[in-house]
Amino acid sequence: MMKRVGAFLFGVFAAFNALSADKQIFAGSGFWPNKLILNNSTEVPLIDQGWYSFDGFHDPDNQNYTAGICNSCVHPGEYRNWFVFDISGLSAPVASMSISLFTYVINTDSLIYYMYDYGGSIPDLVNGTGGVNAFADLGSGNMYGLRQFSFTESRMTRTIALTNQGYAVASLNQAIANHQAQWAIGGATTTGNPLPVPEPSTHALFSVGAVGVLLAARRKRK
Repeated sequence: MMKRVGAFLFGVFAAFNALSADKQIFAGSGFWPNKLILNNSTEVPLIDQGWYSFDGFHDPDNQNYTAGICNSCVHPGEYRNWFVFDISGLSAPVASMSISLFTYVINTDSLIYYMYDYGGSIPDLVNGTGGVNAFADLGSGNMYGLRQFSFTESRMTRTIALTNQGYAVASLNQAIANHQAQWAIGGATTTGNPLPVPEPSTHALFSVGAVGVLLAARRKRK
């Protein structure tokens, strides 16, 4: 009986450890000359980049652009990233586009990264005042493209084609027609609502419950 209880506790604790593990792409990132590539040749420079945590926090002085689940971070939970480009010198039409990003560290064996439109205020996004609405916007709406990454691609430059149903091209051409100076794009490893993250109290309560199971098993043997 004790062996079965021990195996049960080990399995549950292993599951909790797996749940709390970090699963990120671009972990530990900083400034890098990420760029848009238009019509296979024109490079559009990056203005700024960053992330929002699930609770709507962003530090404007931090150019880390991590995306994914980071339970070891100061704000444990899901992170979504963003990139802002200078389009003031562009003229339509744009026929094709892709984004070139440096991966930094990928700490999971397989992760799908999705890129979306951003419909909110770019100044709020950059200044860290976008809040939870910015976080939600970065992982929802029109999907521009996606790519699956693995840890073997850490510290490499990778390109993501932004071709899904023409949404990205249409959005950029509209921004150029409207004489906008900047254009933003968001990225996430989940779609829709953020993944739930257990609170510390949840872990504590579970530990108490697990001890209770063990004690009950001991009493049953007596």
